[in-house]
Amino acid sequence: ACLLVLCLYTIAFLRLPHDGAYLIPLIPFIILLLAQLLTRQQFIAICFAIILSSFLITVEKTKISMMGPIFNDHQERIEKIAYTERYISTMSHLDHKSVIIAGQWLAEMTNAWQPDASVSVKVVHFLKKSDLQVYLEQDFRPFYLAGQRQLTTEMYGFDLDDMGANPLIPSDDQNVKW
Repeated sequence: ACLLVLCLYTIAFLRLPHDGAYLIPLIPFIILLLAQLLTRQQFIAICFAIILSSFLITVEKTKISMMGPIFNDHQERIEKIAYTERYISTMSHLDHKSVIIAGQWLAEMTNAWQPDASVSVKVVHFLKKSDLQVYLEQDFRPFYLAGQRQLTTEMYGFDLDDMGANPLIPSDDQNVKW
């Protein structure tokens, strides 16, 4: 049964290899298979190695880090919170009608931001060129978060800068890792 599950998940993953996390359901079956194939001492050593690996090493696409996935994930969450807070702080100082193209940051922005009723600031996922034109006709100033200019160009085939949009934080690194 374990071998059958391993084969099916491997075939499915090879067909659609989106993310290694999709292989997580295989872990119990691999452990069960190892329990059958290894001696007791070898199996205990493997189990300890699996437990320690969560704290000691992270293997990513392009690098290996000596900070384990637990600490790596914690650090990434702290960086995302700081990143979101920096944008929220900038957005709260806008004194004109604005539309912010947040892309994949939409959920973080809308959950963390308490808009001031005196200023009309809209946060959107992405905008097509025609939708952005409607906002421009209504005197909204368009801004975008880091990375959204490139994504908009790839998805909708136009450059936000050509439409008068600006980065919300001009000096921000446009190559964020998320």
